[in-house]
Amino acid sequence: MLDFLFSILYNSRVSCAGFFVLIFIAAMNPANRSDPVQLTRETSPFFIEDKKMGKPAQLDLFGNKSKQIPSHNEKYLIEKINEGKYRIDENGKIYCIYKKGEKEVKSLTSRGYIRVSFYHNKKNYQCRAHRIVWIYFNGDIPDKYEINHKNGIKTDNRLSNLELLTSEENWIHGIKHGLQKCGPGEKHYNARLTDNDIREIRMRFSNGESQIDIAKDFNMTISSIYGIVNRKTWKHI
Repeated sequence: MLDFLFSILYNSRVSCAGFFVLIFIAAMNPANRSDPVQLTRETSPFFIEDKKMGKPAQLDLFGNKSKQIPSHNEKYLIEKINEGKYRIDENGKIYCIYKKGEKEVKSLTSRGYIRVSFYHNKKNYQCRAHRIVWIYFNGDIPDKYEINHKNGIKTDNRLSNLELLTSEENWIHGIKHGLQKCGPGEKHYNARLTDNDIREIRMRFSNGESQIDIAKDFNMTISSIYGIVNRKTWKHI
């Protein structure tokens, strides 16, 4: 077939552009394919089965699994764990290691999750423990997925009790376990911030902190922070 096309180019006045169009048409002809494959969901180059999740993994344009970008808070704490300054035990508890021993570091958020506070370069940072446990053992969280507690107990951060779910799946799970509420602000089932978070964001902005830094600390978009500090959202607080 290619010899035939080259002979056309040599013996006629077909332009180079027209020649490449002919090659494209020939390539698209199933009769010219040595191993025609029917493109399905499974054979698509943008589909792979994620063995850990048991569901299709989301891929970017380069065929790599799309990941959430961890907040710098989470990156700093993971680095400290890898350096041996903190550790995670089999129950998902996080300990700070001192010269004379170790101590569990935790406090509860207003929504009942375990929060870990630590210092990096003399600045205080906070992370949710269940996200740290997952990221440390399994790597970055795929985009558009959340970490869910299977048994509905938000303080049970054992790795075996954590799973990846979409926001919708997580919401349905919360309804079944009586964890989801519906209302304004933090009572809304899809709220990612608490009322106290909103007060802190506005206070930090009024003290001169940039919206970019605030957005990074709370793992939110800049547009979300803009809406909060300008009272276009969360107007009831």
